Amino acid sequence: MIDGWKGLRLDYGNFYASKTFYDPSKNRRVLWGWANESDVVPKDAIKKGWAGIQAIPRKLWLDPSGKQLVQWPVEELETLRKKKVELRNYNLDKGETVEVEGITAAQADVEVTFSFSSLKNAEEFDPSWTDLYAKDVCAIRG
Repeated sequence: MIDGWKGLRLDYGNFYASKTFYDPSKNRRVLWGWANESDVVPKDAIKKGWAGIQAIPRKLWLDPSGKQLVQWPVEELETLRKKKVELRNYNLDKGETVEVEGITAAQADVEVTFSFSSLKNAEEFDPSWTDLYAKDVCAIRG
């Protein structure tokens, strides 16, 4: 545990009207909620025809200490996934972008693994970052 650790956020953004239910068939608690778009003015929402979305249902449980609420998308979401697309052994240079062919959906889950031959030029972890959210550290560090 990190000194001064404040815990994790349940959600980022505007998570509204959340409800849970107990699923006895899988011995789990499931969380549903609505994700509003808080940065959209009403006029733009009317033009788009929508201003929020049903959030992905999540399984909730307590960690082994019983002090931290943990969440993860429900396993049934796996049935929505289609063909797996892989790009292996690709060397990516700083600032380079890569188009992964074969993805036809409007959105995709992406899992990326990086390996480095050396970390001698890596920036050391600054303990002051423990009080910041990851997005804030990225904004500071660029």
